[in-house]
Amino acid sequence: MSGGAFLMSDDPRRGWERRLHPCTFPVLWYGVSLVCAIVVASAADTPGYGAVCVLGALIVVTGPARSLLRGAPVVRPQAQRLADAITALDGDPEAHILVAAQDDISVPYSVRHGSRPMVLAAPGFIDGCDDEHLRAVAALALSELRDAAMSTYARRWRDASLALICVLVIAGTQLVPHRYSVYGAFAPLGLAQWLTIIAISASSRRQGLARMFVRTDDTAVALAGAPILVADTLRSAAAWRAQAHVGQTPAQRVRQLLAQPLRPDWHEARRARRLDPDPAA
Repeated sequence: MSGGAFLMSDDPRRGWERRLHPCTFPVLWYGVSLVCAIVVASAADTPGYGAVCVLGALIVVTGPARSLLRGAPVVRPQAQRLADAITALDGDPEAHILVAAQDDISVPYSVRHGSRPMVLAAPGFIDGCDDEHLRAVAALALSELRDAAMSTYARRWRDASLALICVLVIAGTQLVPHRYSVYGAFAPLGLAQWLTIIAISASSRRQGLARMFVRTDDTAVALAGAPILVADTLRSAAAWRAQAHVGQTPAQRVRQLLAQPLRPDWHEARRARRLDPDPAA
């Protein structure tokens, strides 16, 4: 299997699951959690605990459910542009990176580590990038995916999430009557994911994370060819994030506040100043 960046619809590692919407399994997983939480809240004599679990499951299932109801994902040209830019920079023939672009995200781009590394981007942000700055976006994404410290950081959060799930599952079985123990075990799954999202957002504000970006930004400069390209791209990412927040409707702001009570900080402005201290010069 040749390496490079692939659109999700072209992922050669997917077999029968290619026929399913990418959000099918999250909706089933958190949907089961929501149903069990409703049972715990209404029938298991634990309304307070059940209500908290209902809130957590409802928050995390809403996004995937809305995507699923919109139907099959549309292959966007922005995803193809970004995939081509990543493939042009990546010299690893064994690399296998999934690329997707979707409207309902609050970040200009993000990366996901794991067995199936992924780059997710907002179409509007990609549209605002010319070829040189798109190369810088690809360089930033690749440098984060390839960095060992970033991979370790992501793996620790996955491990922490699994540990939290185990703790809440065990606690759930103890907080409800014995005949509802199965419901009590599944009820907090959505709550665990929500708490993990909040914790990751809080962790992103640490200065230690900003220092971790020093190495990845320097790697991105080497890939993109010029510090000013990477700095401009980081400033554009910060501006896009701020504009996306301002342009939200009241309903969207409420959904965003519930889904992510703490806004993450990826330190783009500080990182840009380090690479290009005097952009006006």
